[in-house]
Amino acid sequence: MLHDNEQIYLMTLFLFWMPSGLFSVFIFSTILYSDQFSFNLYSVFL
Repeated sequence: MLHDNEQIYLMTLFLFWMPSGLFSVFIFSTILYSDQFSFNLYSVFL
């Protein structure tokens, strides 16, 4: 078990990074389901 302040810190970190986490899940989903679309997405970023 984590200490209370460690748990609060991890929860705050999780909530702070949730948008980028969801964005990462979206990117991984596009990689898994559509290689062509993910390739186009990476071309936009690069």
